Amino acid sequence: MKRVLAILLIVVLASQVQCTLFTSNPYMIAHSANHKDAYLYWRIARERGLIQNGMTLVHFDAHSDMDCMVGDYYDLWLATCERGPDKVEGVTNATFISAAVGEGLVTEIWWVVPDYRYWRERFDSVETFISNGEPRTFYKYVKFCDCEKEEDHVVCALMQVHQVAPPLLTLDMYEKTETRVHFVTLGMLPHFEKEVLLDVDTDYFINALDIDRYPDYFYNQGEIVPWITIDRFMRVLNRIRINSRVVTIAVSPPYAFEEYHYLSYVVAEELDRYLSLLYPSEIKERFQVE
Repeated sequence: MKRVLAILLIVVLASQVQCTLFTSNPYMIAHSANHKDAYLYWRIARERGLIQNGMTLVHFDAHSDMDCMVGDYYDLWLATCERGPDKVEGVTNATFISAAVGEGLVTEIWWVVPDYRYWRERFDSVETFISNGEPRTFYKYVKFCDCEKEEDHVVCALMQVHQVAPPLLTLDMYEKTETRVHFVTLGMLPHFEKEVLLDVDTDYFINALDIDRYPDYFYNQGEIVPWITIDRFMRVLNRIRINSRVVTIAVSPPYAFEEYHYLSYVVAEELDRYLSLLYPSEIKERFQVE
């Protein structure tokens, strides 16, 4: 506990991002303010041999973070993606998953949506993503196609577009990726046969009342209570025996009120305890991303 909290306090106090690399059956827990840094950590982890291309991403978040990289952002990413793992540019908190898909790092995504949003917005229905046989615009440029029910949830293929064509993009401008996206709640997660990328945003834990009041709740006084406890969250991960050598945790200050930020540290501590049983190891080195 002291080890993880000390590391995380350094992350908060420093102007640079810091991680700890565990080795001898290594794993890495990366904690950052901005969620887009997860993409840099994945690239670093791949370079260090912890993961490889074609990973499955388990993404706990109130937002998809699958926006398309378009226009100048895409051009900048394309021009820098061959640089060192932490030197890539053009990626935002909303597009970092699309960047990982674009370079083949992620080929399957399980988006774990907060329960209240999942049922309220009907993520269990194919019609949420497809209308009259054509992909709906899910958010901004985001579209999904080839949607179908798979057991208890919907799974679709992610579509991407990289050009800006005001005022509207037409469907023929999109291309279908090979990446499948599963829309699930925590209780729907299966047992994964292989190791996954585990990614957690603090805003996953924000309760429905606070989401509805956003951003007004930044200025209200009173107790803020997560919709799900960390204990329950960890019980499910233990039950499905999830294996991950690379965990990314984001505070996401623009979307999570300050009183929620402590949850990111608790999650990091609990996941470190859990992973240390799967991958017993010693700290070998610390490294920084400038």
